[in-house]
Amino acid sequence: NSQDSANILWALAKLAESGVDVDAKAVRAVSAETTRVAGELRPQEVSMIMWALAKLAESGMDVDATAVRTVSAETTRVAGEMEPQHVSNVLFALAKLAEKGVDVDVTAVRAVSAETTRVAGEMEPQHVSNVLFALAKLAEKGVDVDVTAVRAVS
Repeated sequence: NSQDSANILWALAKLAESGVDVDAKAVRAVSAETTRVAGELRPQEVSMIMWALAKLAESGMDVDATAVRTVSAETTRVAGEMEPQHVSNVLFALAKLAEKGVDVDVTAVRAVSAETTRVAGEMEPQHVSNVLFALAKLAEKGVDVDVTAVRAVS
C-alpha cells in the first residue's frame, strides 16, 4: 500500500543519508511501486516520498524520474490538506531535486507554495527556514516562486 511504499523509501533514504550503501535495485523497485499506488497517497506520504527522493539524489543515487513526476502530480491533489511540516518538506525536497538537476513540476511548486499562506502561522522556525531556503533555491534554478508565500513566512 501507499504507506508501506512511503515508509520503505523513507527508510532507504535515511540509510543512504547515514552512509549505508543502499541497493539501487531496491530503490527502483520501491519507486516503481510508489508510482503504482500514487493515487492513494496522503499528504504525509507525499511529504515522506518527496523528501526520500531528494535525499537519495543528494546521496548520489539516480532517482526514478517517473516516480518524481507521479508523486509531484499527486502533490497538487493533496496540497490543500498538508500540514506545516508537509509543506516545508515538499518544498525543501523539490528544491533539492532541482539542485541535483532533476526536473521539478512547477505546478507542484505552485500548489504547495500557495498552501504556505494557510499554514504559516502554525510553522515552527525549522519549517520557515526550510520554506525560505527552498523558495530561494527554486528561484536560483529559474522557477517563478510565489512572492505571497515568501511574505507569509518572512
